[in-house]
Amino acid sequence: MLDKKINVAPLDMTTVDIPSDILSVKCKADQQQRNSYSAADFEHDSQLGSSIETIISADERVKYYSGRNSLDEESDHPYHDEKQLPLMNLDDGPLSTGDPAEPEPEPKKKAHCCKSSLGVFFGLTSGFTNSLVALLVKLIETIGTFEIAVFRYVVMIVPLIFTLGCKRMNPFRWELLKSRGAMLVLRAVVGSASTYCKYFALHKLPLADASVILFSSPVFASLLALIFLKERFHWLHGMAILVTLSGCTLVSRPTFIFGSAGYNPDLEWDDHMWGSVAALASAIFTASVYVTVRQLKDVDSTIVLFWTAFVGFIISMVATATLDHFAFPTDIYEIFYILGVGVLTLVSQDALNRALKLESAGLISLLRTGDIVWSFIWQIVLFRVIPHYFSIIGALLVVFCVLTISLWDAAKKMPASSGMGRIARRIDAQELFPCCHPQSKTVAVVHTEIIQILPPAKP
Repeated sequence: MLDKKINVAPLDMTTVDIPSDILSVKCKADQQQRNSYSAADFEHDSQLGSSIETIISADERVKYYSGRNSLDEESDHPYHDEKQLPLMNLDDGPLSTGDPAEPEPEPKKKAHCCKSSLGVFFGLTSGFTNSLVALLVKLIETIGTFEIAVFRYVVMIVPLIFTLGCKRMNPFRWELLKSRGAMLVLRAVVGSASTYCKYFALHKLPLADASVILFSSPVFASLLALIFLKERFHWLHGMAILVTLSGCTLVSRPTFIFGSAGYNPDLEWDDHMWGSVAALASAIFTASVYVTVRQLKDVDSTIVLFWTAFVGFIISMVATATLDHFAFPTDIYEIFYILGVGVLTLVSQDALNRALKLESAGLISLLRTGDIVWSFIWQIVLFRVIPHYFSIIGALLVVFCVLTISLWDAAKKMPASSGMGRIARRIDAQELFPCCHPQSKTVAVVHTEIIQILPPAKP
């Protein structure tokens, strides 16, 4: 180590000439402490002296701007790493030190603002188009659930085949079927079940009530992720599930709990209850879709959507043939409604995927609550049905739980230095359900029994 500091006058970076003896002393000192020093530690070590740092820093910049390599690729100099030498090309503007406190360049600010605005737009579009899909299904009265699904999947398959052709992808290649075929079929079956339950609920329930229960699917995904993926189940997830179920109970208003206060003269009791059960089942099936998609993250989304439409079409055709009540729509308006269901479903899913690529999941979940708002608007304006005050309270509870879980998950990914990041980590550190920890024996037993139906995820 150096015994004393070397004091030098401020250097002119355009004319500096570094003495070779000083450079060799500096390199030897760094060689001894290579494994224990980072660039930041070295710059703040008082034993090495601020003057030598100035000389070395100036020397490297002179060599950089003069067009010569500052150090050979095999050099042992600690400043050789590009990450520790934050220099810019002369054509890019002034020298940047990489300090996060520096103001962001104006073009980057505009690009980030434009990217965020697009994410918000796609998030709003996804919620709006999803509410239109529910509205169109509600308006179709002459054909049943499975018939609507048949036409919906046909409308989806046509553009997906064109997209696969443009990407030159074969969804039936043997390697894909061998490694991920079972999971693709399982995802399609679960997605089809969710679609059938959703359409049935929309026919039996008021539009707003069905949309509120269907919106609760993200809350149930945490419990399924614990069972199938061995992800952590936090006490906040458990509270959210309980409050969400309470909200769904307020929306469904079973008479054995609410008595005459929950009676709706415009609906048969059986239709209301079975519609509520179907909507809750659809939400759970949709949560299962999230789990299967996690297992298919290495497969292109177009292939996943094609298999969903392909298998769903086959299941729907078999169901309609078995029930023997297939009917082709004759009303011109209902034909347009069916075409709209297929097209808008694709638009909603594509808009959601694009929104998640441009903005955080927490913000997109907040924007997707517009789905419920639009459903209430359609119900009041088009169907002339005023929502029950229990339905409004239940909707607020469900939306609150979904937003809490989404924003909490997004805050955990923020830097620990931020206020939201600190709060999220402090909540995350509190463990009230040890039996629900991924490493607990209870979860291990349940996971061992259930995971046998799922093929192992591809590394």
